Amino acid sequence: VWGGSSLSVTVETSFSTLWSAPDLASCEVAYDGLAAAQLRVSFGTAEGLPETVAVDVERVLADGSSLTLATGMADGETVIDRLPPLNVPYSYRLTAHSEAGSTSVATVAATARCADAVLSWGTDASRGVRCRYNPSLSHSYSRGVEYLHFADGGASGGLPVAYGLDQRDRSTSLSWDVTDFAAVDAMARSVYDCWLRLPTGQRCRAGASWDIDRKAPGLWTVAAKLTETVWEEPSLG
Repeated sequence: VWGGSSLSVTVETSFSTLWSAPDLASCEVAYDGLAAAQLRVSFGTAEGLPETVAVDVERVLADGSSLTLATGMADGETVIDRLPPLNVPYSYRLTAHSEAGSTSVATVAATARCADAVLSWGTDASRGVRCRYNPSLSHSYSRGVEYLHFADGGASGGLPVAYGLDQRDRSTSLSWDVTDFAAVDAMARSVYDCWLRLPTGQRCRAGASWDIDRKAPGLWTVAAKLTETVWEEPSLG
């Protein structure tokens, strides 16, 4: 405040505003035959709390990494999570929004139970197969190494020095028995990359090559050679 004599006085008052958060949202989680999760979101308005207008849904893995599955969901809407990890705990984070902009966050624990490896393909990973019958699985690993020989007067016994490169290859061999030759033949002809989920919870994106062998009348063995590539999420649209 300024007076006529040009003297002034200052008074400060601290205050805060608090918008009430909406009620927590919830969801029902169900799994289909390919261990994809279907989430049905539900929310209401508790007495004295602001109305929920929309909910965002994220999948959160045990390592803390997250993927937004849907935003702005209405009560009763569903969203499909195509690639949850198998047989390990993870969760879904539901963020409810009020019209005033306040939020509340709920966590729903989940586990996708599946005894088989699952291969998924297509832009949205909506197609796939469970490797059910007489499955076998193996992994191989290799690292890039550069070997250099130096003129050291024999101090190293003529042996090279190894320098590790920033290269790593991981391959998975997976085989299982099928009775529908036409279906696996169509898969082998068209699918060159896919997502692999193992019963141990591991997930990877991989390039694929296929072998199909006749095991007995009406019975075929499918062998997939999968080379892990850079991870890429499926289309969620």
